[in-house]
Amino acid sequence: MPLITILLFGMLAASFALIFELLLSGVNPAFLIISETLTFKTLVALLGIALLEEVSKYIFLRQYALRFLLAKKLLAKNIFLLGISFGVGFSALEILLIQNEMLAFPYLASLGTACLHIATSIIFAFSLLSSAEKRFPPFLVLLIALLLHTLYNIVVLAVF
Repeated sequence: MPLITILLFGMLAASFALIFELLLSGVNPAFLIISETLTFKTLVALLGIALLEEVSKYIFLRQYALRFLLAKKLLAKNIFLLGISFGVGFSALEILLIQNEMLAFPYLASLGTACLHIATSIIFAFSLLSSAEKRFPPFLVLLIALLLHTLYNIVVLAVF
């Protein structure tokens, strides 16, 4: 599993999610407008962003697995490293945006973003690449990632 390829797939997944987020904000400008207080509208926007990013991650990691790992049995440490690499690739774009936009605490926010995307990528990697009897249903895995991402977004909203 070449490192550059999995990093690129992570970056492509982030780009895909960003394009859809920008398209949705063009159709509905309120989509990306997040107030500093947690209102219902803000919660819906945070859920929408998290959903787009997590679905994009899942789709691109699945495509990577289908293209490069078909019929290969991977050890748990290799699945773990693959998830980390994909998460680093995914979070790279978002970290660049954070560094460019935030005035206060950009490094703490960048670290949190990286940890979130790496963690959910590891969850996806194990759900996609573990042996068939150890896999969870995709809907459940996406729901867990969506909840983690939304909780993280709420914490970031409250802290920053």
